[in-house]
Amino acid sequence: MTVSVDDVAGRLERELGASWVSVDEPSRASHVVDGLRPHVVCRPAGADQIATVLRLCGEGGAAVTPWGGGTAVALGNVPQRVDVILRTDRLAALVEHDDANLTATVHAEDQDAAHASALLPLLQEKAGRVGFDWPTWRQAWSKVREEMAETDEAVAAGDAARIRAEFGDLLFSLVNVARLLEIDAEDSLRKAADTFTRRFKEVEAAMRAGGRQVDEASAEDLDREWEAAKSREAPGRDGTGR
Repeated sequence: MTVSVDDVAGRLERELGASWVSVDEPSRASHVVDGLRPHVVCRPAGADQIATVLRLCGEGGAAVTPWGGGTAVALGNVPQRVDVILRTDRLAALVEHDDANLTATVHAEDQDAAHASALLPLLQEKAGRVGFDWPTWRQAWSKVREEMAETDEAVAAGDAARIRAEFGDLLFSLVNVARLLEIDAEDSLRKAADTFTRRFKEVEAAMRAGGRQVDEASAEDLDREWEAAKSREAPGRDGTGR
């Protein structure tokens, strides 16, 4: 059964998460290939999600065009259609880390920033094996508070270099607490991003229903719609504050 590209977009959003599927005009305009504007831009993570994207697009008759670093957007043969852009920038996960030989195996998009969150727990675990670790998450949390205070001082001083350094230390400390609590920090952040995107889309829909755009609404109106979106969610569902 062939379905519309809009239906494919909805299915992709349910499978990948709202944060990783874009149908807005700016996203589409920034992924033009040979003058053709896509209907959907998606960012799968890993082989399983790529297979899911290809399956759903195949079922829906949507043409898929891969997008790597974005340095070449004119293909050898001009495509007839560009329905779905499949970005590969999330294929940067850490596959294997051999600390003895100081080597790491990563996915095709080898971007330090993309897999730093995967490396941090490994580095922290290695330090823990030689006794350089906090006994419990509570002691590690005190380090987070210390780093927050130092970040506040750096911001107050207006020292950009120090702010970057202290912010990095703060993130490192937070990831360490997550590790000690057996929480996947990257997964938690991804879920928070998904939740924010879902709620913001509800806010946008509410604004459109009232005949307004988001940028035309007051801060009070936006906050009221945000709280309404939160109240409609099932108790215990992953969420993010504001």
